[in-house]
Amino acid sequence: MDATIHLPGEYAEPFRRRAESIGKSADELLADILTGARGPRLLFEPGEILTAPEAAAVIEASGTSLADLTDRHASGDCGTLEDDGSRDNLRHALERTECPIFSGYDLKAGRVLFSSYLSARVTRVETSDEYTRRELPPDALGEE
Repeated sequence: MDATIHLPGEYAEPFRRRAESIGKSADELLADILTGARGPRLLFEPGEILTAPEAAAVIEASGTSLADLTDRHASGDCGTLEDDGSRDNLRHALERTECPIFSGYDLKAGRVLFSSYLSARVTRVETSDEYTRRELPPDALGEE
């Protein structure tokens, strides 16, 4: 990218620190995000990984490594969510750490969703059902 990218003041410093932590300038990191560039370096630190039971079973049954999926997620590979505005979501979340970063991966045994909350330094790994049960109040699902 030829042009310098400017972030609003309150986001510039945290974004600059995040970029420096992976050996890039803020402009280089944003350019990577905007162009969809991926590499071996992580775009963000996923923090503590909280894996729900059904998601753990899907990952194990698929013969896939949680570490490999986490690396894909943290390096900007949004998996099956690639066409759902994931680049915009990733860029926005890196600029404003209160917004979650989402990825989804269709594995042999089912789909798992990753949601990283940078301000809380935590990444949740869940199936779609686990995510829905966590996000909706019990009465919305007909439970008490």
